Amino acid sequence: MLRVLKVRADTAAGGPSMLAELAARNLVFNIRMRVTDAACDGIRDIDEKAWQPARNTDGSIRQGAQVCEAPALVPAKAPPGTRAIVRRERPHPGAKLRLWDHNGLRHQVTLTNDTDDDIVALERFHRQHAQVENRIKQLKDCGLTRMPFKDLSANRVWFEQVLVASLLLAGLRVLIDDPELSVAEPRRLRYTLLHIAAKIVRHARQVSLRLDQHWPWTPLIVAAHRRLPGWQPTPA
Repeated sequence: MLRVLKVRADTAAGGPSMLAELAARNLVFNIRMRVTDAACDGIRDIDEKAWQPARNTDGSIRQGAQVCEAPALVPAKAPPGTRAIVRRERPHPGAKLRLWDHNGLRHQVTLTNDTDDDIVALERFHRQHAQVENRIKQLKDCGLTRMPFKDLSANRVWFEQVLVASLLLAGLRVLIDDPELSVAEPRRLRYTLLHIAAKIVRHARQVSLRLDQHWPWTPLIVAAHRRLPGWQPTPA
């Protein structure tokens, strides 16, 4: 049967019951597995010849990182068809190794029931899940952590407004032709693009918005506004 949904999650969703429920619903899962002492021993037993170069999300070689499949690491209670993919990587400067890391490398294990033979692509697909955490952080910057009302219905409306604000900021990043601001956090966007001084002017039955011409980012805002009528969002 064709699977049309894929689920990616961290170790919190890696319990046997969760994996069983996902498999029972015919879903493809890519779940980070919690590394135990037994898994650590299994990682040490992996043949060095089994490791393959890992790749970044853009397809380029990820320096200092390798991946391999390790059937011995699949938990006994995992659903049939579950596979274990290990990634090892030299940590960035200043990062601390965890207790189960060895040989100066950091190890992570992903459980998946995807049948794709390209384990490098499967591991790369799971790492793209990190964007979810960035989006949650941005939602918090837009007011998700404040919930100012005692009434649940009022807070529900507040939550919807937070989602709308985050969506508008995402669209703004797409329209702005600037490599720094296209990936900027909400706080940076508020300072550079949203806090610009402006004045509403009515003349000859027309309403205009005049922006501060001396603001450094005014040309970017004007260019984004001109780009808006012809912009078509990319299908998900």
